[in-house]
Amino acid sequence: MIQIKHKETERVLLQVEADSLANAQLAGANLRDADLCNCDLSGADLNGANLNGAELENANLQKAYLCEATLRNAWLEEASLREADLRNADLAGANLEGSDLCNAILSQASLAEASLEAAWMDGVDLQEARLQGCILEGASLEDADLRNADLRNADLCFANLVGALLEGVQWEGACYDAETRWPEDFDPEEHGMVLAGVPPAIEGATQGAPAGADDTSELKGAATGR
Repeated sequence: MIQIKHKETERVLLQVEADSLANAQLAGANLRDADLCNCDLSGADLNGANLNGAELENANLQKAYLCEATLRNAWLEEASLREADLRNADLAGANLEGSDLCNAILSQASLAEASLEAAWMDGVDLQEARLQGCILEGASLEDADLRNADLRNADLCFANLVGALLEGVQWEGACYDAETRWPEDFDPEEHGMVLAGVPPAIEGATQGAPAGADDTSELKGAATGR
């Protein structure tokens, strides 16, 4: 028997009559704030489960089913979600730094304000996903499908999007840098993105005399005795 406990109080949230949670039937389970660190949940059915605030660091969720599951503010650092099905899942504010999401399905999922720094996301399906304000710094999204996704105000510095499908993406306010890699012929500036480290232009800065011009003239006049 396996007992799933609350991460702080250690209160038992659920008892599973099994020796492993791999392929477990946990659809709709209330596992809010559960301690599932390092657990093997590969192939588990967690469709519609409540995992808000749960700790899943280093957990194995390969090929798990998490459709319409809620994982708001969950901790999934270094977790493996390779080929997991997270369609319509809510991961807003979740920490997925260094996680493996290669070939996972996240279409129409919410990842707003989530941290995916240095995550592996090659081949991921993010069609129509909501990633507003998401941190994707250093993430690998090679050959990812981002069509019609919302990436407004996202951080894409150092990210790799080579070969990604980007039709219909909302980019306004998203930032990138010189190390961000794009599909061939993609121009981020044309899509309203912001180059990190470059201050915005100041209106009227090019009009009139440059700042300090009068002081310079006075110094020249003093030097020539005028």
